Amino acid sequence: MLSFGGVTFEVPGSSYDRVVRRAAWRWPSQDRIARRPAYQFTGPGPETIDLEGAIFPSYAGGALPAALRTIGATGTPHQLVSARETFGPFVLTGVEETWSRFYADGGPRRIEWRLSLTRYGDDLPSGRLTALESAAAAVGDVPAVLAAATAAVAAGRTPAEVLAAATAAAGR
Repeated sequence: MLSFGGVTFEVPGSSYDRVVRRAAWRWPSQDRIARRPAYQFTGPGPETIDLEGAIFPSYAGGALPAALRTIGATGTPHQLVSARETFGPFVLTGVEETWSRFYADGGPRRIEWRLSLTRYGDDLPSGRLTALESAAAAVGDVPAVLAAATAAVAAGRTPAEVLAAATAAAGR
């Protein structure tokens, strides 16, 4: 059905019951004397996706909320992919769970969950990757490679030294 950060939502098991997708566009206003405000389109705003579902830990999917909290704690964007569409890079901004129908030991029989995702913005106006970002994407650890390259640039290193730092971070 859907995959995010190594977690796959599928039937049977950890599947969602509802998807809420929101897109917004930025239109800041400029007040004018004796007229209505003027608006200027400045580009896309946030895109969010909320997934909601319920799991029954004794049946399947009991580890889902913990896995999602682990992904959220990494602080990195992950690709959101379904069988029909690649949504692009998203960050996990919230996990909510509600426990109910308890066993005698206090464990929940039912966990209702909600996952909030927000689209990670493109860093370049065109949305195209730089050569360094393309190389980082090819090795799979984009944050580590970009962090190493950024640190090398900030330290005043030569282009060859920046490339060497990025290559070392990529493990090549």
